[in-house]
Formats: sequence, C-alpha cells, structure tokens
Amino acid sequence: MEVEGTIIQIMPLVSGQSARTGNTWRKQEFLLETSAQYPKKIFMSLMGEKIDQFPLREGERVRVSVDLESREYNGRWYSDIRAWKIAPAGQDQGGSYGTSGGQGGYAPSNMGSGGYAPSNMGSGTYSGAPDPLSSSNSGDAAGADDLPF
Repeated sequence: MEVEGTIIQIMPLVSGQSARTGNTWRKQEFLLETSAQYPKKIFMSLMGEKIDQFPLREGERVRVSVDLESREYNGRWYSDIRAWKIAPAGQDQGGSYGTSGGQGGYAPSNMGSGGYAPSNMGSGTYSGAPDPLSSSNSGDAAGADDLPF
C-alpha cells in the first residue's frame, strides 16, 4: 500500500536490545500529512537499515510504501504502520498501485464531489451488459419479454 504526503514531524531515534534474541534494533518514527481534500495525519515507522537507506527531512513531500500489521497483547489489539520504501513525491515508481497520472487504480487527485473515480475509468457510458429495462434488448422481434408476470 502506498500513501503520499508531507513529513511534518520526525520523532527521536529509538533503539534497544531484544530480550528474546539479544539483537539490537533501531526505530525511527515520523508523522506524515496527506494532501487530500481532507488531510489526514499518519504516524508510521522505519526499522533497522531502512533508517539509513531512506533519510527523512521535515517538510519533504514523499510517497511511502507501507505494511500494515495488527497484533493482540493481553486482550487488546495494537496496529503498526511500517514504511519499507520512501521516494520523493511525483517520482514514477514503475506504474505501481496508486500512482497519479492515469496509471490505473485509486487516484485521490481524480476524486470529485461525486466520490471515488478510478483514473482508468472513462467518462462515457458503460456498455458491457445489456440494459434489462430497455425494450430494445429483449431479443424478440415483437419486443415482448419472457417474464412470467
């Protein structure tokens, strides 16, 4: 899943050592604000070597690929949004899901007041199946339907 927005805050780097394995770990959390009509703030994190691979800067507009995960602990559920790839916004990532510019899929910039409008849908009428209410589609020369009532 991908989300695009501006990094508005970078939290302090957190690190520690796993009690179970003894390995060290690092986590960099940040807050991203989307640029949709109704902006949302999303709190996410980078783990391990991804911190060095994708340096973060406040105010930078980015496209973030994330994994969503929830886990249960003592009867409560906790969700985690973990970034695994970060690129400058507007940079083409090979026509992946969610790109703008008519590549297909969900494109928030193409949403009007009418709601969801995938970028690969044209403005013409749908012509895939015959209209069941139209008498011209009855298949019968007399125009009669085959309904029992």
